[in-house]
Amino acid sequence: MEAFCRAAERLSTIVGTVAAWLIVPLVLAICYEVTARYIFNAPTSWSYEIGYLLTGAGWLLGLAYTQQKKAHIRIDVFYNRFSPRRKALVDFVFHIMLILPFLI
Repeated sequence: MEAFCRAAERLSTIVGTVAAWLIVPLVLAICYEVTARYIFNAPTSWSYEIGYLLTGAGWLLGLAYTQQKKAHIRIDVFYNRFSPRRKALVDFVFHIMLILPFLI
């Protein structure tokens, strides 16, 4: 079981790194669209689609890495006062309520 967990963490790190690098073509596509639209008055349809798809892919692929590193955003007014067991329960419930619908 420990080997499986290490392999899953390794895979999560690799996929998270790939997701982080998706930002580069995203920025390039957006810069191209802005330049084409406002300087040359020739907007493109593909750059919007590329940006839309890369944003979604980066978000979904980076999610596991973010969860692994506990780097997700949360409001810590009450959370820091909870026991580790209650923190795990809150994380589980909110993952089911917020993340699962996006994956479906």
